[in-house]
Parts: sequence; C-alpha cells; structure tokens
Amino acid sequence: MEKLSGGEQRRVQNRGRSDRYGDQGAANDYTTFFFSNFSNGLGELDMLKVFQKRARVKEVFISRRLNKWGRRFGFVRLFGVSNVGGLEKELDQLYIGNRKLFVNVPKYQRHQPALSRIERRNLRAPYLVSQKESMKHQ
Repeated sequence: MEKLSGGEQRRVQNRGRSDRYGDQGAANDYTTFFFSNFSNGLGELDMLKVFQKRARVKEVFISRRLNKWGRRFGFVRLFGVSNVGGLEKELDQLYIGNRKLFVNVPKYQRHQPALSRIERRNLRAPYLVSQKESMKHQ
C-alpha cells in the first residue's frame, strides 16, 4: 500500500501487466515470497521496482505491523516462476543500501485447497485399518 495524504493507503500493483485478480493466465500462476529487513524509508512502490528487475511482479504488500524481531515485513507475488528455489536464493542475496534483504517462501500459503469429506476419511483410513488389525491380534 502506498501512503497518500491524510493517512490513507492503497495497494500497489504492477499496472499495465495485470490487475489484482491475475488476468495473466491461471489464478495459481504466481508464487508468493515473504521478505523482511529493508529500510523504513522504503514503501511498496520502491520494493516493486526492486523485484521488477528480477521477475514479473503481480503485487507487493508491506504490513503495517512488525514481525517478532521488531522489523517490517511484506509479501511479493511474482508471475511465472519456474524455479522457485533458485529465485528464492537469488532474491535472498539482494542488498538494498547496506542491508541484506531476507527472502523466503512463506511458511503458510494463503489459499490451500480444502479437502472433501471423502479425502479426509481416506487420510484417516490407514490409521483406522491398523488399529482394527492390532485389536484382532490381541
């Protein structure tokens, strides 16, 4: 989000290539990265310019809250990443000024497909089968 006069904020997107909902192909055609350890003076538009040099950017978000170490953090969505691990290592090597940017794949994904009732039952099935077999042998 970019700060406007009066304390208002707006989300910064890569205009001209896509909109927030990803008209650039499939909805899951992007990869999200977590980043932190950047200067307080940098906003979403500045970080958008940094990440645009390496990949096509869908969206940049910087949280108003701080992480558990008291640092600012954010997320960037990049289109069409074929080698996630390689790009993660490349982005993790970046220096902005005299600060090294920390970049990782997020620990939790935002949209995880929900399991149907049958899929959940099938996940429990090996446990139930082994429990029944162990009771037969006693």
